[in-house]
Amino acid sequence: MKKRIIVTVIVFCFLMMSSIQMTASIFVKDTQIKPILDGNTLYVGGSGPGNYTFIQEAIDDAENGDTVYVYSGEYYEHLNISKTINLVGECKETTFIDDNEQHGTVVFITADDVTVTGFTIGNRQTSMISGRNSGDGIYLSFVEDCEIYDTIIQGNNRFGIYLDSSSNNRIYTNMILDNYVAENIGCGIKISDHSDNNEITNNILSRNWCAMGIDVSCNNNVAENIISDNGCGIGVSVVCFNNDFVDNIIENNKDCGISFYISCLNSTIIGNTISNHNSHRNSVGIKLFCSTNISGHYSTNYTVSENIISNNSIGIYVSTAYDNHITHNNFYENKRDAKTRVDWGYGRNWWDENYWGRSRMLPKPIFGKACIFSIGILRLNIPYVEFDRHPLQEPFVN
Repeated sequence: MKKRIIVTVIVFCFLMMSSIQMTASIFVKDTQIKPILDGNTLYVGGSGPGNYTFIQEAIDDAENGDTVYVYSGEYYEHLNISKTINLVGECKETTFIDDNEQHGTVVFITADDVTVTGFTIGNRQTSMISGRNSGDGIYLSFVEDCEIYDTIIQGNNRFGIYLDSSSNNRIYTNMILDNYVAENIGCGIKISDHSDNNEITNNILSRNWCAMGIDVSCNNNVAENIISDNGCGIGVSVVCFNNDFVDNIIENNKDCGISFYISCLNSTIIGNTISNHNSHRNSVGIKLFCSTNISGHYSTNYTVSENIISNNSIGIYVSTAYDNHITHNNFYENKRDAKTRVDWGYGRNWWDENYWGRSRMLPKPIFGKACIFSIGILRLNIPYVEFDRHPLQEPFVN
């Protein structure tokens, strides 16, 4: 019979990670952490009498409300969590759940109200060619109210954290690194298939193919993350409504900072720093694209405001997306600040009171092209222009 001990306080190890160099520091604001559940604590590793050797054995013996506390060490396991527990590592820099180059998800969660904290999860040998897990780091499947925090997720070939039909979860203060196998494969955080109302805050996402992908999901809040040195920053596509992207630092990603595609409506992009997307001439800070939305028309109604958009090949590109409000942004030293493409007669965008790198007395033109006729892949375009009729004389300060 394994030993069960009731505890009232667990002290977590929060240490500063020094293995990567970032161009900006992450500021972790006061965050209300979900209280540890009232229950028994089962210990894994360490030298205590009756401690478990394998994490999964402790999970299997745990009951709803229990905590599985894992001492520092290397654990070569795939975990299945199907009950409401806390999985707590002694210290994220020294407590490893390692796939050991096997196939599949490292931590698979199918229960609500699960907490995971204090680990390095994935394959910590992060070569881009070998020594990598071929599945996901943490997979949340049809769950709610889970928390993943203060954890390093790295070296997975598919997704670092995958939210599949999972809502009302909190992902915060994690480092999500090196989830990449080849071009267009690998994502730091994937939010998919009606995963709504999730909080993604204060994470570092770096060296993934795509830092974050969101599709068919609504009302998610992505705030105060550092997203840098990925193949692309954030990609949002296919029936995504009312997602908010606030106060993130998005920089040095290869293709784009943040992009929206096909039937994505009513999102806000506010207070972000979006810079240094200039690896090729089509690299873009913000891209708003829509073919047609589910109602059969083109209105996307994004709010793009109070962002710093600098040193990109293209600062913002608006393509067949309409009724967007682009205001109070500061544009600096982009090769081209803004570009637009429209289908003639479908609508326009509203540019107002942006700062365009210098004082302007006259309206700022935003040049692009308009398609007046198309058949198949053939398009007949003519020059087109929209205006910021009230450009700011000085940078916007909130």
